[in-house]
Amino acid sequence: MKVGIITFHNAINYGAVLQTYATQTIVQEYGHDVEVIDYHNKKIDRLYSLGIRNFIKKRCYLMPISWLRNYFFYKRKKSFKVFLREQLNISSERYYQGKKNYIGKYDIILIGSDQLWNKKITGGLDNVYWGEFETSPKMKKIAWSICMNNDNLTQEDIKYIIEHLNLFTAISVREKSLQKFLYSITCNKYIQTLDPTLMLQREQWENLCQPVSEHNYIAVYAVQDEEATISFAREVAKQLNKKILIIRSKANYYWTKENKEYCGPREFLSYIRYADFVVTTSFHGTVFSLVFQKQFVCPKFRSNTRIESLLNTLDVKHRVIEAGIEVRTLPAIDYSEVSNRLLIARQNTKQFIKQFLA
Repeated sequence: MKVGIITFHNAINYGAVLQTYATQTIVQEYGHDVEVIDYHNKKIDRLYSLGIRNFIKKRCYLMPISWLRNYFFYKRKKSFKVFLREQLNISSERYYQGKKNYIGKYDIILIGSDQLWNKKITGGLDNVYWGEFETSPKMKKIAWSICMNNDNLTQEDIKYIIEHLNLFTAISVREKSLQKFLYSITCNKYIQTLDPTLMLQREQWENLCQPVSEHNYIAVYAVQDEEATISFAREVAKQLNKKILIIRSKANYYWTKENKEYCGPREFLSYIRYADFVVTTSFHGTVFSLVFQKQFVCPKFRSNTRIESLLNTLDVKHRVIEAGIEVRTLPAIDYSEVSNRLLIARQNTKQFIKQFLA
């Protein structure tokens, strides 16, 4: 069968690109011909563009910091492009939001994972991510481990969601909170499955890693409350007598030894793989801490249902901690137990996938 994947493949975001790679790999393991469909959402494209027009319009070229920020962003974007070119099979056809898209050469289209149904990220509810596009009548549309934020939804949004759920042959969700929300508006209990990144074996991710020159460090990765997370990590570093290495969620202008401004997906994996400890407020930062069996903590500055749902599934919710707790007093993660729970969760996810790919 020919399978197409629609996701955030072109985002300059570690989790988005690595879950795309994982989804592609899993489909290939079932022996199918797979492509990542080169679909472009306007807001995502703007978010990860260099913004040359604004750079000139606002006379940012007069500010050295702006030059430095754009340089780091360009370097990071280049690293991502290399990874996409080398690791992903992207369709030759390109599709755009708002255009009349006919996506008809596939037997199955997998939409997900990640927050494709989060209207804050996609600039409103994007029809293509919700399965609304022209296609062949026999094509199956599958939403796999889909994720969304159901805050601030209007009654019109809810009506739209209910109508578009019917476009899918099958749907699975990544978080229990979304499972509960969809049940509340449809009375359908959609299955909860793992993020694709958790479906690959540790060895498969290690094959993408490369040696790093740094040693004796705590890897820090935050996508929210970044400065608070870094301050928290400095306190942990004092407790553990380590230095910190910061993987910024966005390339900026912090040109120091501890900041890794323009590392690509391979480097991101490698810095977590070789870390002595990890501090993260990122879902995928948490995922790869688990994959590489690291001792880690997720400082809690606000509720993060994505992380909490995953850690509850694997019974390591004690790794979400409040500021001020001594990391050294935390019980170590028993990865033999985590591995057993992960094996069970993988089996449930495999059962969902096998219905359509086996």
